[in-house]
Amino acid sequence: MADGISELVYSPKVPQNEKMRKSSIGRRALIAAAVVTILLIGSVIFTAHEFPSAVNPVKADAVILFMGSESENRSREKEADHIIEAGYAQFLIVPAVQVVFTSDHVPSRIPDGPEHVRSGAFSQYPGFYERTHVETLIAKKLMDARGLKSAIMVSSPYHMERIRLITRNVFGEQANLISYAPTRYEHKPTSLWEMTPAYWKFEVLEYIKICWFRIYSLFI
Repeated sequence: MADGISELVYSPKVPQNEKMRKSSIGRRALIAAAVVTILLIGSVIFTAHEFPSAVNPVKADAVILFMGSESENRSREKEADHIIEAGYAQFLIVPAVQVVFTSDHVPSRIPDGPEHVRSGAFSQYPGFYERTHVETLIAKKLMDARGLKSAIMVSSPYHMERIRLITRNVFGEQANLISYAPTRYEHKPTSLWEMTPAYWKFEVLEYIKICWFRIYSLFI
């Protein structure tokens, strides 16, 4: 018993500077791991968004324009106008405002369109639905009401992966008649090192929204 107490009392102590050295090494290891993780995530995000900055869309019945911020809307609208003026589609559908325009920018009446498409469409869906999901659902109803089958989806480059995922869910086999045109009027980084903090934010939010859609779509 005495020997045990003696060992406890006189056991050698680790010098304070040794503790600090080990703590410093641990912090540096954590920082290095975090940097590597961020770079790996960035690489996955960047390679997952291999949409060209501009494409030659396939001719379709309509262009579907997804809305965003004011600055995004300008570049997206410009792309939609370019596609329609080039003769790739006859109608422009803007789900966010539930309106179908002709190629002459004239609002087109929805023949026998369901009431909840024409007014208060967003409020008809559960609050946990992701906004792009609701816009795609509305676009599908507007297309069905007009008898349209094919479409060109227009939005920002970073938005396209989510749109494609949701389109496959909403349109089913009809998604084979859908093509995608990321606006050429928004800058898209051509390498990981060109990704600004703002673009990182967009990408991270996109993946959060994609994960959320994947989760709740299992139950609807």
